[in-house]
Amino acid sequence: MDQETNYLVNIRETEQKLLLSQIQPGTIIQVCGPPMVGKSTIIKQVINKDQRLKKECPNIFYEIVCKKLDRFQDVLTQVMIVLNNGHAQSRPISRREVLWNIETVTGHMTQNHHVFVFHKCEALRLLENERKFLKFICQIASLFWSHNLKVSVVFSTYKKFNISGNHTRCVDVDVLTDLLDIRHLLQHYAPSRASVDDLVYVCYSMLFLPEAVQKVSEKYLVQDNHLETLKGIDRQYPGSMEEILCWDGELIFHIFHHRVVEVQDWLTQQDLTLLVTLRRRTFNEGQLERCYRLLFPKNLTSDWLMLLNRLKDSYVIRELPGSDLLAVHPLVDYYIQNYRPGSRLHFEEKETYSSNNFLCHVTLKAGKPKNAWKRSSSWFSCQRLASLKRSDANCISMSQLFSSVEGSCHGEKPNHIMFSK
Repeated sequence: MDQETNYLVNIRETEQKLLLSQIQPGTIIQVCGPPMVGKSTIIKQVINKDQRLKKECPNIFYEIVCKKLDRFQDVLTQVMIVLNNGHAQSRPISRREVLWNIETVTGHMTQNHHVFVFHKCEALRLLENERKFLKFICQIASLFWSHNLKVSVVFSTYKKFNISGNHTRCVDVDVLTDLLDIRHLLQHYAPSRASVDDLVYVCYSMLFLPEAVQKVSEKYLVQDNHLETLKGIDRQYPGSMEEILCWDGELIFHIFHHRVVEVQDWLTQQDLTLLVTLRRRTFNEGQLERCYRLLFPKNLTSDWLMLLNRLKDSYVIRELPGSDLLAVHPLVDYYIQNYRPGSRLHFEEKETYSSNNFLCHVTLKAGKPKNAWKRSSSWFSCQRLASLKRSDANCISMSQLFSSVEGSCHGEKPNHIMFSK
C-alpha cells in the first residue's frame, strides 16, 4: 500500500462503502468533486479494500492516469500501455483496436470482474474529446451485455461529465466535513502520545482538505520539537492555533501553490472576473448577484441563474450547512487573494507571503485585543473573519479593506490569510 492510500485508511468510510457497492459488471461510475479532496485516493483505497475482501476471485483493476491528457488518442495509448504491461505501441492505434485488446485480455479470465479506472479526466471535458471518451467507456462497459464479460468503468474528475443512463452512477466526494475523519487523519501522522485536540477544529474551520490536514500534521505534530515550533513562529501571538496558522504563510504556500494553475482551467474567464471582483471568501447569493449585475448589466436573469448553477455544479462555490452563506473553494480563494491584474498567472513566493500575511494581520487587528483570545474558542478567528463580510454594512470588498486600514498597519509584521468555512 502506498503512502497516499495509507493515510486515508480510517476516513471517508461512507464514500468508500458507496463506491465499493456501485462497482458492478456493466456499470459506469463517475467519481466527482472539487480539486484536492482525494477522489483518486478514495478509489485507490477501495481497490485495496476490495483485494483484501476477495482473495479467491479478486477483481482486477486497470488504472489509467489521464491528468493533463487533452487528446483522446493519448488516452487510447495509455490504455494499451496498461494492457500490455508497460509496453507502448510504436504507431497510432484506433478505438476499435483498443476495444479488441480489452476483449481479448478480459476474455482469458472470465471469472474475474475487470474494472477500468481512469483517474483525473477533467482535461477531456472539451466538447469533442468528451464525446469520444464517453462513447469509449460505454463500449467498454457494454462488453458485459454483448460478450458476457464482467467489465465496468470508474473515472474521477472535478469537471462533471454529462453522462446518464440506467447503468451509470455518480459518487460525490466533498471536502472534509466529519470531525472524526479529521481526527483520524491527524492521529495517523501524530506521534503516539501527541494530542491532536487543538488542531481538529482549526482544520475543520480553516483547512478542510485532506492534503492540507496532512501537511499541518506533518509540520506541527510529527516534528520532535513541535511545541517549540509553535512558540517560535511569532511570540506576539503564542496562544491559539488559529493565530499560529495565520502567521504561517509558508505552510499555506506549500499546500496550494503547486495546484493553483488548475484554477484557470477549472473556471471560465467570466467566473474568474466575478470572483476576483467580489474578492470574498464567504458571501450570500444576493451579494454575488449584485456584483454580477454591476459587471454584466446587459445580461439577462437567465444568464445569472445559469452562472450560479454552473459555479455550484462545478464545486467552485458551496453552501455552508446551517446558513444562507456560500463559500469559495480554498484553492480558488488562494488564487483570488494572490491575483495580480494584467497577468494571467504570476505568483512570486515573496509576494504570496506578504499579501496574504498582511490581510490576516488586518483581520486580527479588527478583532479583540490579543490578550482576549482564548484557546478554547478554536473557531473564533474564522467566525470573526466571516462577520466582517456577512452584512451589506460590514461586507466590504478586500480592496476596500486594504485601503481603509493600510495606514494604521503600516510597518508591522504581516500575518497570513485564513480560510473560513
